[in-house]
Amino acid sequence: MAEPPPDVTGARIRVALVNDYEIVVRGLAGMLAPYADRLRIVELVVGGEVEQSVDVALFDTYARPGLGLAKLAELVADPDVRHVAVFTAGASRQLAEHALQLGATGLLAKSLTATELADSLERVGRGETVVTSDRIARSRRRAGAAWPGQSRRLTERESELLALVALGLRNDEIAQALFVSHNTVKSHLKNVFRKLDVRNRSEAIATVASAPSFLSRLVPAGSP
Repeated sequence: MAEPPPDVTGARIRVALVNDYEIVVRGLAGMLAPYADRLRIVELVVGGEVEQSVDVALFDTYARPGLGLAKLAELVADPDVRHVAVFTAGASRQLAEHALQLGATGLLAKSLTATELADSLERVGRGETVVTSDRIARSRRRAGAAWPGQSRRLTERESELLALVALGLRNDEIAQALFVSHNTVKSHLKNVFRKLDVRNRSEAIATVASAPSFLSRLVPAGSP
């Protein structure tokens, strides 16, 4: 990673928002819009690479197995990215420590309010290592926020699980990716099937494919 230039006191922090799904990065952009006097969102990165020089890449790990450590390593190595903040709803202590060892400057919980997130990004952008909790907490959904599948009454976790199902992951792989038990995955799947009025995984995936409006860009083009 290139040596960062010195900070300019009072300058807005340049931020790239990174995730595989457009709905996620646009949601984050909307969440941070009121803080434009402190943060400048210069790029929304959907499944690609950061193309502009930024102070912070905020990497939302939604639907990324294993906290997206491979993508994190890419971002850390990118000379256009000074600092990387991982934004996640769940991570074991061991995995969180691994992320910091790989070079993440921030490990931010999705339970943060918009103001807390903006404050944390500003601190990360100034070069401070920010970990918002010892164990990243489960997200508290904020009023007005949205996620893929919300219109069909899926919870954020159920939506994330459905994304992994659509990508072809087995139950044990999903359990490892989401840091939950195999029984929890089965319970979530049962809820997803009931809410979508389907009987099995194949019908759930077919529902995603046939009704993209309620799971906008949940499964990227070309995914299994």
